Amino acid sequence: MIEIVEIAKKYGATGLLAVAVWWQNTRITDIEQRLHNCYEARIMEKGRTSQNFHTTERLIAVLPKREKFVTL
Repeated sequence: MIEIVEIAKKYGATGLLAVAVWWQNTRITDIEQRLHNCYEARIMEKGRTSQNFHTTERLIAVLPKREKFVTL
């Protein structure tokens, strides 16, 4: 916490923004790693319970037609 105050005094708002970006990047990296580990665990679990080869499921989205808007 003291480091953040020192950075704020030395660099001002730019320093605080840099700390915020670093903190968010650390959190997102941690979340990505947890999701990856969860995905790997699910694949391994599915492979143990099934004798079939693992095939990835394909997801399909139906997108509506793009409307053309007229601006006046």
